[in-house]
Amino acid sequence: MTAKEITFTGTLEEVNRAWHEQRDKGVGGSDVGVIIGVNHWKTVEQLWAEKTGRVKPEDISHKPCVILGNALEPALRKEYAYRHPDVQVEEPLYMLQDSEKPWRQASLDGIITCADGMEEVLEIKTVGGFNAHAWDMGGVPESYACQVLHYMAVSGYRRARLIAMIGNSRILERTVERDEYLIDLIESEVDEFWDSVQKDKQPLRRNPTDDFLERLHNICYDPEEIPLF
Repeated sequence: MTAKEITFTGTLEEVNRAWHEQRDKGVGGSDVGVIIGVNHWKTVEQLWAEKTGRVKPEDISHKPCVILGNALEPALRKEYAYRHPDVQVEEPLYMLQDSEKPWRQASLDGIITCADGMEEVLEIKTVGGFNAHAWDMGGVPESYACQVLHYMAVSGYRRARLIAMIGNSRILERTVERDEYLIDLIESEVDEFWDSVQKDKQPLRRNPTDDFLERLHNICYDPEEIPLF
């Protein structure tokens, strides 16, 4: 699978507008948890209404948590590079799009190039203290795990690394391993959802199986506590 790079030019406002317009033409990482049924903040019916133009997506750019997340993203990307001098970390100034299925899109926070030349996803999160429990015991919130699996599907990268600021008091890291079985399941749901958008037919709400969730949890871990796969 190959992906092409979509770049945006112009003023900051023009780039932001073009990015959102492109995002509406497909499925991005933050949409995937909604489609799979692990996002508790939005339903698949709401997402479908947005993608079909029935409802305008809420502008969350001025919410405090979003402002803070945007402000801290460069600092956390720099922090990851500081903690891992053996890799190269870059900010991709483009959106990735699957060349065969262009509705599959990915906007990465960072790209890690390892000493062996292989590339990995870097995902950056800013988390309020009330959500800290989801990161306990090496865990990653299910919606974020689905997000980075989608990014791995589009990019072809071998794994994802997450760095998260928790409650403005601590920074932790997590790893999500590539799992072809889960990727196939997720991307099948992504494709089916986009087909419902194209056909203007409301999709069915999904509930992930226990087996799916167990396998999803098993590929997420604290990199300082390497599991045996």
